[in-house]
Amino acid sequence: MAVRSADLPERGFGTYSPMEWRAHARRYELRYRLVVVAPDVAEVVHHLGGWLFDMRASGWEVIVPVSDPAAVRPLEILGAVPLDLEHWPAAAVREIRPDVLAIAVDSYRSDLVPPLGGGHSETVLWGGLPPEELGYRMRPAQHRVSVAGRAFKSCAVRASGARVSGDGCTETFWAGAEVTGARRLLELAPAG
Repeated sequence: MAVRSADLPERGFGTYSPMEWRAHARRYELRYRLVVVAPDVAEVVHHLGGWLFDMRASGWEVIVPVSDPAAVRPLEILGAVPLDLEHWPAAAVREIRPDVLAIAVDSYRSDLVPPLGGGHSETVLWGGLPPEELGYRMRPAQHRVSVAGRAFKSCAVRASGARVSGDGCTETFWAGAEVTGARRLLELAPAG
């Protein structure tokens, strides 16, 4: 069972081309958008799966550019929109105009991230300690995963070929130190 966006082109499973995405984005300009940048799908599902499901279930559009179109099934289970990274260079994230940009610490590049506190996007880092140049501007935060989010995350983790570990009740991130409107929308609480 997967959460599917009823308004994306009905063409089965797989990644979406830039042309399909642009047509969809024009029709739904007012949706909040969360873009996740990560080295691989299994990492995304392991670290963020419950949060992504909960965000999608609350009406957000969750977009994940992927380099391996064959590995998108776990993202589809969570309701995320996989974009083919081959046709979407990292700089194209700006074209999507995300409200939130979630970046794996291993994938962090300063040219990809809007200025913290001054840009239109909230930046969330996950999967390790933030880079030194951001460390003083980021604070630990966490999301309490819903019961449905835990169930869908468990299915997505299995679909990625990984083992389900831990209870998955909370997922921890690094978020901008300022409590902004976007952070409140993210339902992230201070960790600790």
